[in-house]
Amino acid sequence: MKNQLESIRRSAEATAMLQKLEYSLARIIDKLLPGAAVKPIRDTWRQWRGNPELTVARQLCDRSRLALDIGANSGCFTHDLARYSAGCEAFEPNPILVSLLEESCQGQAVRIHCCALSDRQQQTELVIPTFEGNDYLALATIEP
Repeated sequence: MKNQLESIRRSAEATAMLQKLEYSLARIIDKLLPGAAVKPIRDTWRQWRGNPELTVARQLCDRSRLALDIGANSGCFTHDLARYSAGCEAFEPNPILVSLLEESCQGQAVRIHCCALSDRQQQTELVIPTFEGNDYLALATIEP
C-alpha cells in the first residue's frame, strides 16, 4: 500500500511538472503566434501526448444521445463529443472563442450557443483576466 501511494504521489508530481511546462510553452506560443495559429498547435500537442480527460469523455458518450459541452472554449472536447455522440450542443459565452468554434466545427453535428450557463437567470458581465497585456480567455468567468 505504501509503495502504491508513493507511486501515485510521484505520478502526481510528474503530472504537475508537465502541466507547468505546458503552461509556460503555451504562454510563449501565445506571444509568438497569431491566435488562429495557436489552436492547431495545441490540438496536435494534445493528440501527441494524449489527453486523459478526452479518453474518459469518449467512453461516456452515447451515439444515440446528444452531448453537452458547457464552457466549450476553443472546442478541444467539442469535436470528440460530436464524433462519438449523436451531436453536440456547445455553450461558450466568449464571442471571440465562439467565432473560432464556428470556424472549426463547420460540417460537424455541433450547435454553438453564445451564452453562459448558470443556476440563475440574469444579465452579467464576462470578465477576462489580463496579465502583462495578455488576455487569458480560458480563465474568463461570470463570477464576481
